[in-house]
Amino acid sequence: MALALLMFAPGVSPSPFFEFGGHQIHLEQRFHEAEEGSVVWDASRSLLAFVMRHTGTGADLVQGKHILEIGAGTGAVGLTLARLGAKSVVMCDKASQLPLIKRNAALNRPDGCMPSDDSSSVEVVPLHWQKTWQVESPALATPNKFDLLICCDCVYPDRPSYLAYVLRDLLALNPAATLLLSCEHRAATCTAPPGTDHIRDFFAAMRLTCEVIRITQEELDSKWQCEDISVWKIRYRG
Repeated sequence: MALALLMFAPGVSPSPFFEFGGHQIHLEQRFHEAEEGSVVWDASRSLLAFVMRHTGTGADLVQGKHILEIGAGTGAVGLTLARLGAKSVVMCDKASQLPLIKRNAALNRPDGCMPSDDSSSVEVVPLHWQKTWQVESPALATPNKFDLLICCDCVYPDRPSYLAYVLRDLLALNPAATLLLSCEHRAATCTAPPGTDHIRDFFAAMRLTCEVIRITQEELDSKWQCEDISVWKIRYRG
């Protein structure tokens, strides 16, 4: 299911454009790497479509907000949110993914200049999904730093509990923030015990401290829906 337009220079994969909702960014993707986060997946586009339905309205989710994207991958979502008027965007991922995100951030600031006062600040920082994350990424552990958390297509069969742990921590540190999360429902790995459901287990872990609401089909953009992809709104409950 193709959900966005990707345009490539002939024979060149490192410098395409990612275009969504009338906003175009320069974007490098890596289609032949083992890293899942090296390309833009459909769950990211579904979440962006939901956000854009509210852009310019009284319920604008992005304008003037301080945003953290967890598992930023290529940086496509975070960079698009910056174009939509976010005050600041921090994109984080594991260390091996950061060079790609930084290159894409630089591609969209070709002069290398610092942003002006009326533009978004964009930052790229490491975040590993483990219990020691606050020690390793102290800049993300500042209380009440973010208004909106974004997480696209990061609920994988091999590590749902680690992600839930970090997201619960981040929401506890930012109790007024909302987490928008999209996920694609994939089959469990062949080595998983019978009956394993990583999506169910992830949301069970999130519900320990959070209110979890699935966004209905009526709330989503009908042009960007897929039966295997869901979008969720999550708030800290304590």
